[in-house]
Amino acid sequence: LIEVDDDCLGELKRAAQTLAQLHQQAATALATLHARHAAQRPVDTAHARAYASADADAVPGETAPRFLDQRR
Repeated sequence: LIEVDDDCLGELKRAAQTLAQLHQQAATALATLHARHAAQRPVDTAHARAYASADADAVPGETAPRFLDQRR
């Protein structure tokens, strides 16, 4: 067992409180990022469908879907 004086104990309690606050802020920031990502998913899904559709229509030997080929 380690003995801790009152000053040190006070500092440890403040550090623990600060750590808890930082943890909460990080959790909130992560939740915000997840929400933003989830809000963008329908767009990503639509793009994925467009790529899949274009790939299905691609001519064998083409390196990119037709709608991406700027030379045509």
